Amino acid sequence: MQSARANLLLLAACWACALSSSTLLTAVGPLAATATGSSIGAAPLTISTFLAGAALISIPSAALFRHCGRLNGFLIGCGLCVCSGAAGAIGLICNIPSLIFISSFLAGLAQGLSHFYRFAALEVCSPSQRPYAVTLVLSGGVIAAVAGPNLALATKELGRVFGDSRRYEFLGAFAGISTIGVLNALFSVCVTFPASAGKTSAPVSQSLPRLMCADPRCIAAVAIAALAHTSMVSLMSPLVVVMHDGCEADAYPIGSCWSDTYSSLTLQLHFLAMFGPGFVTGRVISTLGPQRTSCCGAFLLLIAAGTLAAGGALENFIAGMTLCGLGWNLCFTAGTLLLASSEMLRECRLSLANGANDFIIFFFAGIGSTGSGYINGIYGWRCVAGIIVLALILALALLMLMKNSDRL
Repeated sequence: MQSARANLLLLAACWACALSSSTLLTAVGPLAATATGSSIGAAPLTISTFLAGAALISIPSAALFRHCGRLNGFLIGCGLCVCSGAAGAIGLICNIPSLIFISSFLAGLAQGLSHFYRFAALEVCSPSQRPYAVTLVLSGGVIAAVAGPNLALATKELGRVFGDSRRYEFLGAFAGISTIGVLNALFSVCVTFPASAGKTSAPVSQSLPRLMCADPRCIAAVAIAALAHTSMVSLMSPLVVVMHDGCEADAYPIGSCWSDTYSSLTLQLHFLAMFGPGFVTGRVISTLGPQRTSCCGAFLLLIAAGTLAAGGALENFIAGMTLCGLGWNLCFTAGTLLLASSEMLRECRLSLANGANDFIIFFFAGIGSTGSGYINGIYGWRCVAGIIVLALILALALLMLMKNSDRL
C-alpha cells in the first residue's frame, strides 16, 4: 500500500492538472470566442459558462462521489475535461462559436468535481497530517499558475497546419486541455483511496438553507468568499480581450493593444498571487483573525480595481491583477475558515455544506462575469473597473461593521 505522502503528492499533481486546464482556458477562451466570430461583449461568456458548469455540478457532486466513490468521480471529471478540449478544437476547426462555449461549460463541470481533491487529501492521511495535507495538495495551484498561461503561448503555432486563420492559434491550447485531462486520469488511478472514501454519510437534522441562514458565521463566510470571487472574476473575464483587442474596438481608447505574451504574463502573475500566498495565509489569519483578514483582502481588491480603472498602461494591468489575486487569496481563505467553524458543519456533512457554498459563489461570479463582459462591450473597461470600485467600497464598509460583531 502506498504511503500517505505518495498519495498526497499524486493528489497535488491531480489538482495541478485540473487547475492548469482552467487557467489555460481562461487565457485562450475569450480570444477563441472572438476568433470564431463572437463579439467582444460576448467573449467573456466563456468564463461565465465555465462558472455555470462549476455551479451546476456542485449540487449533485457530493451524491455522485457517495454513489461512485472517489476514483470514479474523479475519472468522470477527467473525462469531461477531455471532452471540453475536443469540443473547443472542433469549434475552432469548423468555426462554430457555440462549441467554444460548450467547451467552457464542460470544463466548468470538470473543475467543479476537481474541488474534491482537497477532501480526498483528508481521507488518505492521518488526522495529525491534515493541515500539511491540504497545504500540499493546494500548492499544485502554484504550478497551474505558471503552466496554464505558458501553455497558451507554447501551443500557438501547433494549429497552423490547418491554415493561417487566427482561430487556429488556439487549436493547440484546446488539444492541451484534453491532454491534461488524460494525464490527470493517470495520476488519479495511481492514488490509493480508502475503500469508504466519499461514501460516508450522516443524517441532516434540518434543511440546509435553514441551517445556513440561521448561522451568522455561515452567512459571513459565504458572503466574503462570494464577494472576493465575483470581484476577481468580473475583472479577469474581459481582461485578455481588453489587452488584445480593446483599442481596436475602441473599448479602451486610452490604452494600447498588448500582445499575447504580455496578457499571458499578466494572467500568470495574477494566478501566482492567487495561489502562492497560500503557504502563509493561514498564519496571517491566525494573527489577525478571519474578519480583519477579509477586510485587508477587500481593501486590496479595491486598490486593484482602482489601479485598473486608472489607465491602460501595461503596469496598470500587471499591478492591478496581481493585487486582485492577493486580495482574493485573503478573502477566500478567510471565508473558508469561517465556514469551517460555523454551526452548520456540526449539523451536516462537510461535502454537502461545501457544495452549497460553491454553488452560491459560482452563481454570483457567473453573473459578475456575464455583466462585466457586456458592460465592457458597451461602455468600456474603465466602466467595469469603476463599478467594481463602488461595489467594493460598500462591501468594505459592511465588513468593517461586521468585524465588530460579537456573533462572528
